[in-house]
Amino acid sequence: SYVTPQPKFWERLHSRPNYWNYSERHYAPLLDYLKERDELSSVLDLACNEGYFLQNLSRWGRFSRMAGLDVSRNVVTRAQQRVAALEAYHFDLCHFFQESPPLPEGLGCFDLCVLSDVLYYMAPFQISPYLYWDVMPLTWDLPRKRRVLEHCRRLTRKLLIVSAHQDLPSIRYLLETTPGMKLVLPGFYALETT
Repeated sequence: SYVTPQPKFWERLHSRPNYWNYSERHYAPLLDYLKERDELSSVLDLACNEGYFLQNLSRWGRFSRMAGLDVSRNVVTRAQQRVAALEAYHFDLCHFFQESPPLPEGLGCFDLCVLSDVLYYMAPFQISPYLYWDVMPLTWDLPRKRRVLEHCRRLTRKLLIVSAHQDLPSIRYLLETTPGMKLVLPGFYALETT
C-alpha cells in the first residue's frame, strides 16, 4: 500500500482536507515536552502537512518566526490559511538524500526543527519506501539515511526533534545510532545542536 513518494501522489492524497485525521491530541505529548523550552523562538516543521502542529505552537505567542515545508501544494496552502504568519514552502524532502539539496531561497536556520511522521515515506528518488525501510537490512544505505538527518541538523540552531515513524526497526536504528540523538518521548528523538 506504500508507494514511491512522488509529488503527484501527495497532491491526490491531499486533495481533501485533513487526510491523516490529525487533531490536537496527536501532538499533545510533543507539545507538553516543548512547552518548557522558552529559549526556542523560531520553528521549522519539515513536513508541516496542513499546519496543525504549527497552529498549536502559534497559540503560545512566543515564536517570532514559523515556517513549514511540504511536498504537497494543497497542504502548504491550507497551512498558510491555518497559521497567518507562516512562511510555507513547497519542497520535496527526498532532496535531502542528495549531498547538496536545493533548499528554498531565504529559508535559513531555526531554533527548533521538527521532522515528524515522514521519514518512512522518504526514500531516494525512484526507490520504494517499503523496500528502503522495511525490506533491506538495517544498515543498508546508512550513509545516505544519515545525510537526511545532517541536512535537518544544519537547519537547526538549538533542537531537532525526529519521530520514529511507525516505530520501524530501521528508523529506530538510524535514530539510536546517530551521535547525540536521544529518546525523549515514546516515538520521539531529540538532538541538541548547541
